[in-house]
Amino acid sequence: MNEQSTYNHKATGHDTKDFGIDQMAEVFEDIYKTNRWRKAQGAGSGSMPENAKIWLRMLFKTINKSKPKIVHDFGCGPYFLYKDFDWPDYVRYTGYDVSDTALERAELNCTNPYAEFCKLENFHDLPGGNLIIVKEVLQHWPHKLRLEFLESLQNKYKWVLVQGSVESTVPPEYKFGLVNYKEYPHETNVNTTVAVWKFNNDTENSIFTS
Repeated sequence: MNEQSTYNHKATGHDTKDFGIDQMAEVFEDIYKTNRWRKAQGAGSGSMPENAKIWLRMLFKTINKSKPKIVHDFGCGPYFLYKDFDWPDYVRYTGYDVSDTALERAELNCTNPYAEFCKLENFHDLPGGNLIIVKEVLQHWPHKLRLEFLESLQNKYKWVLVQGSVESTVPPEYKFGLVNYKEYPHETNVNTTVAVWKFNNDTENSIFTS
């Protein structure tokens, strides 16, 4: 794995090679305040619904399969992607982000009465639930931090759904609990993946159909 594939320097505008938890708030607040990613109220082109059809379909399948009551969205941004998403009534959604600006926009975009948004600067403080979704977050982190994050979820969530660049989504060292791993072309012509983990000992068939 080369150095460029372990973190996304150009996308954030910051040198994230040695990126740590304590730097997240500063980096991502700057991204939203300066509108660096432009589209989708600062969340970037990947959060435009027309560019996320595969992700939305897989999220829908995951929810139908796992029937989660508590769903956490880590790195929720301004909630632009989910403004029209049909969450089941039994789902209690919480969006977490390190950016105050993103969370303010999310509150304005969300009409779901069962949703709430919280600032969270350290992923170790995630309270746990049934399903956590992590869309296009991990590719901005160094490899070591991604592994630490995934390992921190094992005793907190039953299901984990992640989208990101190929190497960041399923680190070679981390296969425990992996249910499904699907690679497909991103709208920016860079390969992206969706991966699903189930953190228990049950035998589980794939959520996705080819």
